[in-house]
Amino acid sequence: MIFDINNIKTIHKHSGVYIMKNKSMDILYIGKAKNLRNRIRSYFTKKQNLKTQRLIKTIHDITFVYTNNEKEAFLLESNLIKQYQPRYNIELKDQHRYTYLMITNEEYPRLKVARRSRNGKFIGDGKVYGPITIGSSKILTIGKLRKIFKIRICKKLPKTACLEYHLGNCDAPCEFKNAQIAYHKNIKELKSILDDKNKLTIFTQKLNYQMKKCAKLLKYEEALEIKKTLRLIEDLKSSKILNKFIIIMKSILV
Repeated sequence: MIFDINNIKTIHKHSGVYIMKNKSMDILYIGKAKNLRNRIRSYFTKKQNLKTQRLIKTIHDITFVYTNNEKEAFLLESNLIKQYQPRYNIELKDQHRYTYLMITNEEYPRLKVARRSRNGKFIGDGKVYGPITIGSSKILTIGKLRKIFKIRICKKLPKTACLEYHLGNCDAPCEFKNAQIAYHKNIKELKSILDDKNKLTIFTQKLNYQMKKCAKLLKYEEALEIKKTLRLIEDLKSSKILNKFIIIMKSILV
């Protein structure tokens, strides 16, 4: 049984996520749309590439999850792709559309952009946070978070303090014992604001204060960096509202 195009009229013109499944109820593809009815109709009324044609022939069922807005749909889609890794999503350029952060599992962890392998799995050992949807400003904002929490950028821990220490961006846990204790405290605080919505809100308020202070002192470049950091944090904060959707989807997709 192939999905009946006549059923498209029953789909709401609403933002959300659609989950395409085969006859065995295996998930084939997960997508998002501002208007779900129009998006699904486009699969059956427009000329598609060979990959999409193969997908359409295999569709047996489509599950819909409606969201409050397109941004929620964007984030939910990414979370579900990350969790279920459908075969037809693997070829999408997901790593260019979404950004994830990783805190590495090292003696003195690093903060970096999480990369994916071709099969969709994250590369490296560490805890992943995201998705973050702010695109090209990701490097600047991650750089700011590194500076705020004094996170090292060296791939291999040196024996003595490097230039980052002298610039005030790192306390050099490689050389100083006091810095080693402070480093783990900073990592713990960074993890807490990425995990906890309330602590994230308090930290955001502090950054807002710093941004206004920099603007008054005419430090516009520093104020702009803080603003970009606030945008990154807002995306992380927004992604937490998707927990309720994930719980619902687990019961639907089992």
